[in-house]
Amino acid sequence: MSSMSKMLKDDSARRDAISLHDRSILVEAGAGSGKTAVMAGRIAAMLAEGVAPCSIAAVTFTELAASELLSRVREFVADLSSGHIAAELRVALPDGLSQAHRGNLAAASAAIDEITCSTIHGFCQRLIKPYPVEADIDPGAGVMDRNQADLAFIEIVEAWLRERLSGGQGGILAEMVLHSPGETVALIHKIAENLRRRRTLAAPPVSPLAGHLTAFRQATADFAAALDGTAAVEPETVMIVERLTEMATALANGPDPATPTGLVRLLTSRPHPDLCTKSGTFASYRKKGKWAAAAKQSGLSKADGDRLNDAAEAHYTACCDAWVALVQAAAGHALAALIEEARPIMERYRDHKRASAQLDFDDLIFAARDLLRDHDDVRSALGQRFAHVLVDEFQDTDPLQTEIFWRLCGEPVDDDNDWDRIPNPAGRALPGRRSQAGDLSLSRRRRRRLCPGARRLSRPGPRQPAVDLDQFPLLRLDSDLRQRALRGRALGRWTAGLHRPRSVS
Repeated sequence: MSSMSKMLKDDSARRDAISLHDRSILVEAGAGSGKTAVMAGRIAAMLAEGVAPCSIAAVTFTELAASELLSRVREFVADLSSGHIAAELRVALPDGLSQAHRGNLAAASAAIDEITCSTIHGFCQRLIKPYPVEADIDPGAGVMDRNQADLAFIEIVEAWLRERLSGGQGGILAEMVLHSPGETVALIHKIAENLRRRRTLAAPPVSPLAGHLTAFRQATADFAAALDGTAAVEPETVMIVERLTEMATALANGPDPATPTGLVRLLTSRPHPDLCTKSGTFASYRKKGKWAAAAKQSGLSKADGDRLNDAAEAHYTACCDAWVALVQAAAGHALAALIEEARPIMERYRDHKRASAQLDFDDLIFAARDLLRDHDDVRSALGQRFAHVLVDEFQDTDPLQTEIFWRLCGEPVDDDNDWDRIPNPAGRALPGRRSQAGDLSLSRRRRRRLCPGARRLSRPGPRQPAVDLDQFPLLRLDSDLRQRALRGRALGRWTAGLHRPRSVS
């Protein structure tokens, strides 16, 4: 590549990304910047330094990317072994190769296949395969591809739904199907899929419905009492109070919300049509002129009319807010009940996989995480086995996968088993151990914050711990080797390198 013979403004970052192997790094790279060449060059440089191929793992987003990366490594190693330094590597090897480097490369070239280069699922399979007992898996189990697993899961969900709805059982599910069958079945499929992906899924905490019912009735009663005590009468506000009172009365006369029938009726209740806009939401309260006219008719001042309008608007807003809170609480209760109803689906899916001796991709991820979390001797052994880990497309690494890398490459402190508190690099843990790459612009579109201030990786859920990446050296590759203008285009790739520090006796 002729352009590589010229000095680039990011040469220093390229040199460090390839040659710094004693610390963890992040590399941010723009499109066309040669990220793959830098990653492959980093691996080749490790091999030249005597790093064993079997201690290197590169985790990519697709099998094709893994194949391309390994092929690039082979090319670099072959070139270096023959004394030729590829243009992409000259910045990191300005003085050429020593005899020791050549010997290390000659030994490594015969063992290139020992480098682990695969997707996250393939990598997790390698982690758990030697430890079937600790990982609680069938040692002879096969792995379903995504389509097979999806099809099997959908069939199980549909079979469960047929049985559940044909047995004459009551409950929230049956009530919701009676009211809206299509939407309810779709909702169950969505809940089941979320339970499959997030095995600890739980509905957000909800407050008791009784308190919300009381709040709406009280707000309505307060509005009516305030209107009765005014010296002026505004007819449209009187109508609003009447409609709100009718809504409160209907709730009081309806079925108990603690029952499935009452909960579904509350969930599907709507404000009185006279109070709503065309979209079904409460209309704004705009009666200032009407109250001014009513005050004048009653011999009151304009200021009195404004005061009465403000008071009526405050009462109306309180009633609307209480109603919305009530319906939202009902939705929360219904969701929690549906999640609990759907949990047996997961039991059936697990039984199906065990009976057929199969694992799906999610099993691989969870099994690897649990293995590293619950078996410290195994975690330590695997950490020594994979002393250098590169992770490509880091923005697509979800929190569970990130936890795997953190546990594999870090050391818990004081028996603290909370993964997000495993210290990061910068001298406390993980110095030089991991390499990661990702698409920052994509992460921005998804509104996922990668880091505190500039770099934080958050995980979803009621608790929001974060992995602080600020202690990783950040290297930016912003030269476009394909001569494509970068102006107006966000940098796109994140690469990080993780290295497990060796103990010193």
